[in-house]
Amino acid sequence: MMDMTDRSTPSQLGELLARNGQSSSPTTPARVPDVVSPQKPARKHYTRDDKLRILRLVDACSERGQIAALLRREGIYYSTLRDFQEQRQQGRLDLASKKKASVTKQQASAVREENARLQRQNQALAKKLEQAQILLDLQKKVSQLLGITLEQTSNNQEA
Repeated sequence: MMDMTDRSTPSQLGELLARNGQSSSPTTPARVPDVVSPQKPARKHYTRDDKLRILRLVDACSERGQIAALLRREGIYYSTLRDFQEQRQQGRLDLASKKKASVTKQQASAVREENARLQRQNQALAKKLEQAQILLDLQKKVSQLLGITLEQTSNNQEA
């Protein structure tokens, strides 16, 4: 077969196509097969119950070759089984740890909400304090313009 990188003339290409059973006439273009890219298979996700079931079956295996037969039947690799075993060893498959994790997440969420509420309250109080300081400064300036001193006001209150 001829290499397509060669500088072939149209007649040579026609001869090549004719030998391979394809037409070289300009009215019918050479047929290019449709290339379908294969879809990547969806990754299987195992539930906690599935993992625990498989691990119980593996623990029950006592004879040589039983684990391999189990893995073939379940359609999983040995590395996946090792991952399940590590998760069990770390306590990530325990129901109690799931509850603890959800409780901790709820507590963290409550703390975040409380923190946000307190920050909003702090901002509102800071704004009120700034307004009060502006009013106090204004009162001091007015009292200076009118010649009223603070000692006079305190004397008037005592009488």
